[in-house]
Amino acid sequence: MRQINLQRRFGMLTAILIAILVSMTSQAQSVNQQLITVRNGDLWKFDIENNTATQLTQWGYNGGPILSPDGLKIAYLSTASEIIDMVNRGEQVPYAGTSPANIWVMDLATGAFKQIVNQTGSGTVGYLRSIPAWSPDSTKLVWSQLNPVNQGLDKATLQIHDLNSGLTTTFAQDYHMGFQDGGIWMPPVTWGEGGIARTLFTYQEGSRDPFLFMEIYDPRNGNLTRYDLGFDSVNNNYVRDYLWVTHQGRSMIALGIQNYWELFDPANGARTRLSAPPRLKNRFISGGMELIPVSISDNNGGWSIQWQVAINGAEYNTGYISYGVGIEFTPTISFDGSKIAWHNGDGISTWQVGTGQTGRSAGANDNLVTSHLIPQPRTVAWSPTEWVTSSTAVVVQPTPTSPPTTNICNLSPRLVVGQNAVVNPGPSNRLRVGATLNSAVITNINAGEVLYVEQGPICANGYYWYFVRNSRVAGWTAEGGNGQYWLSVDVNSVYCFNSPPARLAPNTLAKVLPGVPNNIRSNVGSNGTQVLGVMPAGATFTITGTGQCDSQGLRWYPITYNGVSGWTAEGQGSEYWIGPA
Repeated sequence: MRQINLQRRFGMLTAILIAILVSMTSQAQSVNQQLITVRNGDLWKFDIENNTATQLTQWGYNGGPILSPDGLKIAYLSTASEIIDMVNRGEQVPYAGTSPANIWVMDLATGAFKQIVNQTGSGTVGYLRSIPAWSPDSTKLVWSQLNPVNQGLDKATLQIHDLNSGLTTTFAQDYHMGFQDGGIWMPPVTWGEGGIARTLFTYQEGSRDPFLFMEIYDPRNGNLTRYDLGFDSVNNNYVRDYLWVTHQGRSMIALGIQNYWELFDPANGARTRLSAPPRLKNRFISGGMELIPVSISDNNGGWSIQWQVAINGAEYNTGYISYGVGIEFTPTISFDGSKIAWHNGDGISTWQVGTGQTGRSAGANDNLVTSHLIPQPRTVAWSPTEWVTSSTAVVVQPTPTSPPTTNICNLSPRLVVGQNAVVNPGPSNRLRVGATLNSAVITNINAGEVLYVEQGPICANGYYWYFVRNSRVAGWTAEGGNGQYWLSVDVNSVYCFNSPPARLAPNTLAKVLPGVPNNIRSNVGSNGTQVLGVMPAGATFTITGTGQCDSQGLRWYPITYNGVSGWTAEGQGSEYWIGPA
């Protein structure tokens, strides 16, 4: 059960049309052998075969990239220089959330960059912009836009830029931003053959009754159709994700609801249940990998996505867990359909059959001092993909269908659902898809790694099994065997979904890791709190209590440094900003 950790993880008129399509496909595929993502706030190109990376921009405050459907261009956001100058002068940023940003497009064949819109005419604060979405024909971009000084949250606009004419026009007025909590966050839109879509979460005026709507804009005339999706907060049963999908030759929307998906018709709002999750495939090839988002529950009303791969009639668990399906979380597929990649914090991870997962972390993550100035999301652009529906996908459940009842487990279970567990010193633990020795191995969890206990115990094969997770992995592992416990209760840490495993304890010394400084704040979280001080790289300080999670999933510790008491964050994703001294 335990093992030494040696290795971790596409007539004449017909002929002409076919020739054109073949030419376009070949061009797109040859261009997109390059994998592009953001690290340290700049665009980098990765060469997977040679394990090298080339820096493409030199700004340090970029977000994206978003690949066009034809695979020939990428769009990305770049924080406006005006706001960076303000920060460098020591001035207070007037609001939390999305920062003023410009939009750029890069031609992948030539490497040329073109600025689409800047801050001209925005005034003293600047235009807040969402990440742009491509039109299906790759000739236009759409985004939501707000000037927080001159516009109310129900008076934002939708903007469309035509790359052929170079013109940007206001496509829709009175675009409602929806409910905003602790800042101004620009809601993204998506563009499919059926229209421009977005979800709107808001409250009825004068009450606390929540509403969730699907809004569909007609790109030809700007006409808006709104559908009530329902918001069942009592049963925690509501739409969490939505995607444009191709279903029987039509452009439809798939709605992710707990552990099942519904098909939504943008023409009339009709909803029907899908028998299997949609699949993500390479747009230009057939027979390559297809990605399946499998929902897994945390037993507290939350749902995460476990990414499966289907290829050559077989299915595999990649070991990658995300907290939704969307631009920022979705993996992408290589140009030849043999590999996948996803953003792992400040670099990429890749996966392929036979090799498993390999991490290519790319240096220190963006520190809290500047993280709110770097536009989100951080994504991976590799080859054009599309979502399709399928009736043959196999859903892998996080729990066994019939837990064994005839086993004898000698060790008494010590862990309880809701606790944190830590892997005891020694060899690593195997993490599996199910609570049996016959279940496929996802990955290993190493000594000292902290995990949150979600389900269990289940007695099988002589072991007590628990479903555990942290920001890196999720699956079933055994508590111990042969008279020895491999997992113990961890009383000194708190699980936070967007943080690396905890490794700091109360009343111990810690230090700021190499890179940019860490802020000391008046309370937990960066929204609505004051900066009390700054700790440079290498500074040592005292952890005075147990960590706490903020609304963004970051873990904060109470600390004391040079007579200043406050809170500082441990890291984000898989990157640490502070560590044991």
